[in-house]
Amino acid sequence: MAGTSCQDKQTTAELNELKSREKLEEQNKEIVREVISAIDDNNFDKLDELFSNDFGLKVPGLEIPMKKDDVFQAIKTHYASFPDWTHNIEDMIAEGDKVVVKIMQIGTHKEQYKGISATGKK
Repeated sequence: MAGTSCQDKQTTAELNELKSREKLEEQNKEIVREVISAIDDNNFDKLDELFSNDFGLKVPGLEIPMKKDDVFQAIKTHYASFPDWTHNIEDMIAEGDKVVVKIMQIGTHKEQYKGISATGKK
């Protein structure tokens, strides 16, 4: 049996590289989904597993990325004030080793948060 291909070696290599990159990007997006799910579940063991020791979260308005322990504390503070806090992924883009996610956060303001008295509003 004989086989033929319409693609030269360079084109085949480029296609294989593209497939590998797409697979990596999908894996990275899945990690982000797992992180968001762990936050919604208050599963700090899972978050600790998913975050590397040199983890840093870049947040608009903050000059220095938040470290893992800072993020854990922020999550706990949020849930203390907004016990039904959840995240809905509206959009996610991956390119190379970077993932950007647009999230809608929803929660009811039940306790004081950063000096603001509870409003009872979502």
